[in-house]
Amino acid sequence: MQTWHLRDRRQSFVLASTDDALPIIVYWGASLGLGEDLEELASAHQGDVTGGMLDVLPPLSVSPESASGFAGQPGIEARTSEGLQVLPQFRFQNEVTSTASDLQILYRDDANGLTLKLAFHLNEQTSVITAHSELESDEDIALNWLAAPAFPCSARTDHMLEFSGRWCSEFQTEKLRFATGARERTNRTGRTDHTHFPGLIVLEEGTQNSSGEAFGFHYGWSGGHTMVAEE
Repeated sequence: MQTWHLRDRRQSFVLASTDDALPIIVYWGASLGLGEDLEELASAHQGDVTGGMLDVLPPLSVSPESASGFAGQPGIEARTSEGLQVLPQFRFQNEVTSTASDLQILYRDDANGLTLKLAFHLNEQTSVITAHSELESDEDIALNWLAAPAFPCSARTDHMLEFSGRWCSEFQTEKLRFATGARERTNRTGRTDHTHFPGLIVLEEGTQNSSGEAFGFHYGWSGGHTMVAEE
């Protein structure tokens, strides 16, 4: 098992990978000590398997793979120049950078000629985590969807805050309860505006403006986008 730990005095961000597969975010929360057993933490993150289920739970990796049995929104949707669907299954290739604030790792799918570069940076001054994914292909492909690294929400979260609006009525807030299925917000205008604000806040039960825990997401991007929150 491989583990990586980005941390500052406010928060920790832990990823883990088994059998060289794409990493899973196994912890994102209050700062952990340097002596934390990360492999034990990753083991505790694994879901239970019971009757009527697959033998192994398909992982919610940072780029979920349909080829691994994941039934939700995949991290990549692409087709070959002949129109055949590409179903990547990446394996660890190289660790470019690994510090307490920076992580860059490369994953490779030789069968489809694809390389996926994942980068995470924890800003020590703002404690904001920047996550970035980049795909390279040996051959020409039609890429319909490349997700930013997928983040799991805490099991304790039960609501999400969305924002919309218009001129002189910006940042209208809507609080939605998580429900089975996917909540998708898409901006097809080609630019960022208040109608399609590229952000989301996920709340734990009982979180208010002055108390509780919340997780914020924002696209550092000023064009069209789609944001998916799925249960």
